[in-house]
Amino acid sequence: MKQAAIIFILLFGLSSISHAQADSLASKDQSRHFIMPTAKPIQGGYAGVWELAFVQAGYGFGDFLSFSGGITLMPTVSMKSQVGYLQAKATLADENGVAFAVGVNYLRLTSEYPYIHGFVSATAEQQDETRYTGFMFYKFYGEEYPIVDIYPYGSFSFSY
Repeated sequence: MKQAAIIFILLFGLSSISHAQADSLASKDQSRHFIMPTAKPIQGGYAGVWELAFVQAGYGFGDFLSFSGGITLMPTVSMKSQVGYLQAKATLADENGVAFAVGVNYLRLTSEYPYIHGFVSATAEQQDETRYTGFMFYKFYGEEYPIVDIYPYGSFSFSY
């Protein structure tokens, strides 16, 4: 119980100082929509905590190469049942409010179910900083019907 309280306080504190939950995300968060990548490159670096249980960080090298990753930190759930990802993205073009990118990500749906995906994305940014992004993902590796065990809460199966 004491560990859960410490984790809660730590995550709450990190989320309140992180720009990930700021009022205006449009100018500060062009590289992703929550965890899904836009085609825009990461400018510098970022770190954030979402919903008090998902820690994420990323760094961009110039206007071309971006790396990001994250993991859930849900109290009372074992580490083998936490979800995480690592991602690399190359922004091929970013001109006149339109950007195109290609990338690859490693998704961990618990320790027994890793996935590798390739993706392409295109992002159009409007004058009011509204962004529209389209994605195409392709699964290179991973189970078709995983049975995910979230210890101690039980198992569930779904198609992915």
